[in-house]
Amino acid sequence: MDAQFKGYEEVIIQDITLGTDNILFLKEKYYSPQNRKTYLAELPPGYEGEFYPGTKALIISLYYGGNITQSKLLEFLEDIGISISAGHLSNLLIKNQAVFEREKSEIYEVGLLVVP
Repeated sequence: MDAQFKGYEEVIIQDITLGTDNILFLKEKYYSPQNRKTYLAELPPGYEGEFYPGTKALIISLYYGGNITQSKLLEFLEDIGISISAGHLSNLLIKNQAVFEREKSEIYEVGLLVVP
């Protein structure tokens, strides 16, 4: 056989994986009998509530970008193993959106400066 090895050719195959990836944090907790108060450590930045920042971003993207109704979004999340109530989902979508509103305003302002 006269075939000669000529190296490799790269081929990229794309995939997407949807599922849960739960993280358990151990938050230090102290009680002061003198003050009759319990002190609890904070979660790392970006972790608040019951959902990872990536889960929140997916929910917001599918709802606003994909025009998926809350009921269909709830069904989708439950199908991939995310346990969330309809009320909590609604709160994620409508409450505490100041960061996104600020970002939208900044993008708009920059757009006005860039586009004649």
